[in-house]
Amino acid sequence: MRGRGQRGMAITVLVLVLVVAGRAKEQQGAPIAGKWSGLVTTDIGQMHIEVTLAQKDGKVTGQIVNPHGTFKISQGKLVEGVWRLDFESEEGATGQMNGKVTGDNFAGDWDFHPMAVGTFALKRVV
Repeated sequence: MRGRGQRGMAITVLVLVLVVAGRAKEQQGAPIAGKWSGLVTTDIGQMHIEVTLAQKDGKVTGQIVNPHGTFKISQGKLVEGVWRLDFESEEGATGQMNGKVTGDNFAGDWDFHPMAVGTFALKRVV
């Protein structure tokens, strides 16, 4: 009986280690650094954007170039597999992109309230 108990305990510990490792990997998410290009589709129409992101020491920064100017990405963070990018326009208006990276695609929600709310779909360029 004692051998079965130890074996059962070892299996339980192994399962816990695998679960924790899987969650840690999920928190890392797919790499987001690079150049992205695509469309934002909102309640007021579509616009082409190019997003350039840098990732260093766990911090994500960059810019969004669009027909309305260049928006600075002040902060990016990964929460439960979703990248949240906070940005600010040249005039000081703020917004967010919340999306997932899958391979060379980055897609999700665009929130530049009250100006434009919708979705974005980008492809990795570099």
